[in-house]
Amino acid sequence: MSSSVPLRLTGSTDHDTLAGVRDLRRDKTIPEGLEVVPGIELNSVLPERSDLGEGEVHVLGLGVDADDDELEAALALQRRSRRTRFERMVRR
Repeated sequence: MSSSVPLRLTGSTDHDTLAGVRDLRRDKTIPEGLEVVPGIELNSVLPERSDLGEGEVHVLGLGVDADDDELEAALALQRRSRRTRFERMVRR
């Protein structure tokens, strides 16, 4: 793509958190004219699907409400679950 084509839209995603989008907004580091679409990557574990490696599926959600308190509570639970899963793997 030519550098003369201005970027007007981008997405910001992370695993189980919207903190990066909130940081961008808070710090006012988004250039004028650039729209940032908030997104989230959720991990889901499907233990009955051994053909999926560790049984993980990554789901990408775009256009989520970065200020939704219920979503943030669900993401906090997801982060705790992920940490518990990692700790179990390390103990193996």
